[in-house]
Amino acid sequence: VTLGIDLGINRPVTLARSDGEYVPQIELGESMSHTRMQFQKRRRDLSRALKYAKGGHGRDDKMKKLDAIRDSEHNYIETTNHKLSRLIIQYCMENLIRKIRMEDLTGITKDSNKYFFKSWPYFQLQQMIEYKSKEFGIEIEYVVAKDTSKTCHCCGVVHDNARDKEDVSKYTCQTIDCNMFGKVQDADINASIN
Repeated sequence: VTLGIDLGINRPVTLARSDGEYVPQIELGESMSHTRMQFQKRRRDLSRALKYAKGGHGRDDKMKKLDAIRDSEHNYIETTNHKLSRLIIQYCMENLIRKIRMEDLTGITKDSNKYFFKSWPYFQLQQMIEYKSKEFGIEIEYVVAKDTSKTCHCCGVVHDNARDKEDVSKYTCQTIDCNMFGKVQDADINASIN
């Protein structure tokens, strides 16, 4: 059995098994986004305050606070990535899964204007999954990420307009002959199956 992992915006990781068995998802996406936006807001507010502080002790204190916020955010990201990677490897061990397939995200931020894609260190998460999987003899394989989120897992047809423009967490196959035609699916689960 192979475990497919989709790294996305709706949730940081979405899991699917090659045998079609149900996989409970790790639902951290909403709380992560909320926490990240809090960090971003605090940084933005301090940056604005620094704009008007020309010098003196007040500026130094604000710079220290800005550095402290950056350090806190970095620690939060690293801790969350460790937690996610540990949960994934634990799931593999409990279910005797010996192979993980993940997207090769090389150059993914080049075409993306999504803040979350550019700011969340997916590479760090993949590295943590990789080194933890080696400890337990789980093989890692990288697959081309192109069109995994636009391709129907059932019929294999790529649909550019299958994802809802207003709610990108939803995917609907557009092929009339497909068993999944017209059915609203979780877009990240569809991608992780692919």
